[in-house]
This record gives sequence, C-alpha cells and structure tokens, in this order.
Amino acid sequence: MAHARRGRYHYRGNAAGSTLRLTLGCLFGLELRRVGSGTRLTFGRVGEARLSQWMAANA
Repeated sequence: MAHARRGRYHYRGNAAGSTLRLTLGCLFGLELRRVGSGTRLTFGRVGEARLSQWMAANA
C-alpha cells in the first residue's frame, strides 16, 4: 500500500517532493523555479503539467 501512495505522488506531485519528477524534468530541459519566498523548487505550472502528461503517456 505504501508503494502505491509513493507512486501516485510522483504522478501528481511536483519536483520539490519527487526526485523522479526532478530528474525527468531536468533531463527534458525544464527550468526550475522557486515557489514563493521559500526554498522549494518546481518546474512551474506549465512545466509540471507537461511532465505529468509525458509521465501518463510513457511511464
């Protein structure tokens, strides 16, 4: 059961909490951006959406 939760997070999460998403996004050349005033980095709304679409079709 724990494995299923972790797998879902990689598909629905963002680069800040998923090393899989972070790695794939960097390999695809997506630009990391800081979220708010914190230190969390994501690929932004558009980049994260593109990555989610690719993962749904290919992973």
